[in-house]
Amino acid sequence: MPSTIPSGWREVHSPSGTYYHCVATGQTSWTLPHQGVRAPVAPKSRALTFRSAKSGKEQMSRALVPMGPPPSNTISSITEGARTHGAEGARAVAQAQASAQADVTAGQAAVSASAAVTEANAAADARAAAEERARLASDELCEAQNIAEQMQSARDRLHAECAAAAGKKAATEAEAATAANAV
Repeated sequence: MPSTIPSGWREVHSPSGTYYHCVATGQTSWTLPHQGVRAPVAPKSRALTFRSAKSGKEQMSRALVPMGPPPSNTISSITEGARTHGAEGARAVAQAQASAQADVTAGQAAVSASAAVTEANAAADARAAAEERARLASDELCEAQNIAEQMQSARDRLHAECAAAAGKKAATEAEAATAANAV
């Protein structure tokens, strides 16, 4: 009957065997964690806060914690291997443990790369949001300049109309004065 892996844990297969990894804390175990045992929560100090460019909402992104090596007692494992299978057994155990450590190192590199990609994506989102805000500001500036030009044109027309009206008024007053003098 297959056992189920508790929430927050994942099964990892390596050349030296299968072990279980708590994604939140990096804790590892050669034995399947008991059902009902909750994975420990990573400390809040490892969290990054950023504003999502897509939604504009503040989001929390937990920095990935590199996993540690699978638990083992190296000296007793090698000693037991040597006792059971001689020097060849000790060498095989040491090679398996070195392989497991290489798997862990590769896993840590993958976690670091994943964190870098996450940070790069967040930076790209922030840059895209800043470029969009700059584009909108530029559009608003162009619109404001168009409105200012329209207002200047309307003011110039108004001044011209006022000057024309003043000219007509002066001409009408002059005609009225001439007509009054003629009478």
